[in-house]
Amino acid sequence: MILEQALRACHRVYGERLSSFAVFGSVARACTRVDSDIDVLLLVDPLPDGRMARMREFAAVESLVAEPIAAAREDGINTSLSPVFKTPHEMKQGSLLFLDMVDEAEIL
Repeated sequence: MILEQALRACHRVYGERLSSFAVFGSVARACTRVDSDIDVLLLVDPLPDGRMARMREFAAVESLVAEPIAAAREDGINTSLSPVFKTPHEMKQGSLLFLDMVDEAEIL
């Protein structure tokens, strides 16, 4: 439920700039714990320069999924979204993080 709402929130916040939304890590491997975060890769063009500026923009997404995350916490699941932001140009440059996604990432 949180994942689907996060995807909808990203479409709402980023609009046409969002070209891919992929989940990876323990959620993609289906081996979550009650304290697992939700690792997501967002391919967006353009993006602001710098991690902090990108997180400020992502705050709107977090606001839109605050309610289901709060509900999960009431059920004993302490989760949060953990985004990685890339532009198409940055994707072409590669990242060691992508090795973690080779076998397990799900593009939604």
